[in-house]
Amino acid sequence: MKVKNIDQKWLPYVYSCLLIVAGLLFIVLPDFFLRLFVIIPGIAAVAYGIFVLLPLKNMEDSNLKRVTLIKGCISITFGLLAVIGPMAVAATAIKIVAYIFAVSLIVMAVLGFYSTSMETSESDNRKKEIFENLALLLIAVILFLISPKSLGYAIIRILGICAIAAGLVWIVFEVLSKKNEIVVTDEAVVVKTEEEDK
Repeated sequence: MKVKNIDQKWLPYVYSCLLIVAGLLFIVLPDFFLRLFVIIPGIAAVAYGIFVLLPLKNMEDSNLKRVTLIKGCISITFGLLAVIGPMAVAATAIKIVAYIFAVSLIVMAVLGFYSTSMETSESDNRKKEIFENLALLLIAVILFLISPKSLGYAIIRILGICAIAAGLVWIVFEVLSKKNEIVVTDEAVVVKTEEEDK
């Protein structure tokens, strides 16, 4: 018994409509997604802090061990604040958490530069740590220069507009591709070659 999978042709339209709905929600409910986007980096900060603390037992240098411990604890503390803050308080918590985040990034970058300065070898790992610390400082400067709430609203609305545009383009593409689609039947097709004709 042959089962026809009719619903497959509607899946692109369903996905594109979901994309458009998500974009509209981004524009209509920016506060909810702003809190969500603060919570997600908070979870990432907790994970990063745990990752930093993992090699702590194998470190022999006491100063490097102390710096790594402080760096990991700061990251975990910020992460927990970012997760709990927006849930407990309203938009004010987002601004406070953003500035705490910026200060934490600066402290972590300074500690990172201090730990790399104690390393004598010019290894790839040392270059990677320097680049990481510079990136932390850059993010902190951006958070101080731009209002976190305004930046968050702008990013969320841009994402919403992009999602709506992508959904509409997807629908138009599917409609145009259906118009140009060549329908092939399941009937047997007999192809004659030149040798058979002779």
